[in-house]
Amino acid sequence: MMKKKPDHKIFKSPDIHKSLADLEGIDWGIPTDDSHLVVTCHELRHKPLNQFTAEDFRIMIGQNISLHYLVPLAIDLVEKNPLVSGDFYEGDLLANLLSADPAFYTKYPQLKTRLRDIVNVNCDYILSNIFDKKEFTRVMSDFRGG
Repeated sequence: MMKKKPDHKIFKSPDIHKSLADLEGIDWGIPTDDSHLVVTCHELRHKPLNQFTAEDFRIMIGQNISLHYLVPLAIDLVEKNPLVSGDFYEGDLLANLLSADPAFYTKYPQLKTRLRDIVNVNCDYILSNIFDKKEFTRVMSDFRGG
């Protein structure tokens, strides 16, 4: 009996010409904190998803914001290049995907499987090119659940 290949495309893609604020119907208003991170997150909520950079995904996923929209799109990026980078280091987007709220991946196990498959297929490449092998190994171990 042939096993069916898991379907990793279960999410209906959002209208990437819309912003998170438009898609969710929620406007956070003016930031009440003037920190760079808070202001940036508020600004990114109004940026159309098709204009997001790896850095934009890294920031928002690092803050666990709107993961159900952003994680599938960010996984598409790391699928093309596992070490795609934001502004910190090669692979910083992958690191934030692996460090995202575990409850999200519990709710969407197919995304966890998809991300784990990308890492497993590209593990040698990642480990030979990533700066902090020890940190990556720790993050990956945490992602896998120990």
